[in-house]
Amino acid sequence: MKPFVLSIVLLTLLSCSAPSADQTARDFLTALAKLDFTSASSYVVAEQKSTYLRLQEIWHQLPLDQQAKFRISDWKITSVSPGETEVTVEFEFDGGKSGELHLVRVGRDWKVASQQSPP
Repeated sequence: MKPFVLSIVLLTLLSCSAPSADQTARDFLTALAKLDFTSASSYVVAEQKSTYLRLQEIWHQLPLDQQAKFRISDWKITSVSPGETEVTVEFEFDGGKSGELHLVRVGRDWKVASQQSPP
């Protein structure tokens, strides 16, 4: 009986663990690639959340050349600099362009605090 209870406790602890910084970066980039700014807003610090929600609202009103600035495709994470409270994730997209995400720990979660390319 004890091994069964121990297994349940371990599974519960594992399922409650917060996502890693690189998983948060992957989820954020996936949302951007899908042009789902509402989902992307859930991965950013509170101060930036309204920007992404506003982008979702006005997306179709933007001229096509402005929309193109936000499109990313074929992205891949190229490096993650480890840290306990801050992490930098570098990535490539669109056949060789590079970008960088700066993530910070907020409670148990990682949030995107700033980014360079795409805007």
